[in-house]
Amino acid sequence: MADKPFVSTEDLGATPTGAIAIEPVRGDVIGQRWQLEEFIARGGMGRIWRATDLRLQETVAIKLMDPALVETDIARSRFMFEAQAAAALRGPNVVAVLDFNVDAVRGLPYMAMELLRGEDLARRLERGPLSFEQTLAIIADVCAAIGRAHRAQIIHRDLKPGNVFLLAEGAGAVAKVLDFGIAKLAPGLRAGDSPRTQTGAMLGTPDYMAPEQIENAQRVDHRADLWSIAVMTYECLTGVRPFRANSLVELIREVCFGTPVPASKLAVVPRGFDAWFERAVNHNLQRRFASAEELLEALRALDPANAGPAGSEDAKAKPERQGPKARSERPCPRPRGPGPPTPTRSTSACSRS
Repeated sequence: MADKPFVSTEDLGATPTGAIAIEPVRGDVIGQRWQLEEFIARGGMGRIWRATDLRLQETVAIKLMDPALVETDIARSRFMFEAQAAAALRGPNVVAVLDFNVDAVRGLPYMAMELLRGEDLARRLERGPLSFEQTLAIIADVCAAIGRAHRAQIIHRDLKPGNVFLLAEGAGAVAKVLDFGIAKLAPGLRAGDSPRTQTGAMLGTPDYMAPEQIENAQRVDHRADLWSIAVMTYECLTGVRPFRANSLVELIREVCFGTPVPASKLAVVPRGFDAWFERAVNHNLQRRFASAEELLEALRALDPANAGPAGSEDAKAKPERQGPKARSERPCPRPRGPGPPTPTRSTSACSRS
């Protein structure tokens, strides 16, 4: 799959010339095959419906691009690249894409996917943290999917609990990675192979983003995904994110210059987990794990039976951030511009100059 070429929007076709994108409703047939039955959710670039395959009489999910974005070249390219990336990475831990096309009647690009039944990891974590064994099973599936993506030279760039779906199967749960909408090909590949990020744009979810991705989303490599996996692992075990703040500017400073509270002070974790996490989110890319496989192997090597006690009751009840001390050692410059940046605007908060 790693050698599969990615095609351009021209190859699969874009919205027909002169067509006006129309919002579909329940009962509409998309692509002369997929009948919309029930609206499920709204995403960043489109809406997801439960639908029936009129040819095979199977239930599927249909993701339709937001009509407001259809005429936006980069959004259309990202929507198609999401489908292509998922199709290229077929496997048990990536949602299966069945079809991609443009509905000629409504002028809407769409993708047909397997319908997943279960819940995403974000919803699961609302009920509390997970055990080390539960966390390891989920992270193993995520690493399997992301390792496959990295071998295909695809970087996800938006790994977070909301993009990890827990599919109940038999005695356990299978985790599937969703939403390759802002994925990119690894640096060094052909520039036209994946949608280009506007210079200075920040793509992703800051809580889970590596500092280098906040600074320049165009220049990240696969190790940015490994940072995100480590942040999710910490959250699964402790029930809180390692980098937290009351505003986006403060959050960016925490990610770039803060030092998270060790997980061992917040929850019962295997001895060695704090060192594992510290390596996984090291600001020096050369000191991070080199691959998803290496990250997972090191996590598996931790012995849950050799878990240290959680921190003091005060630490568990109201964990204190260690960021201010770290920031005093590594002062962060004031972000440019009047007021806080948005996730799609440029920021210099990670600059060390």
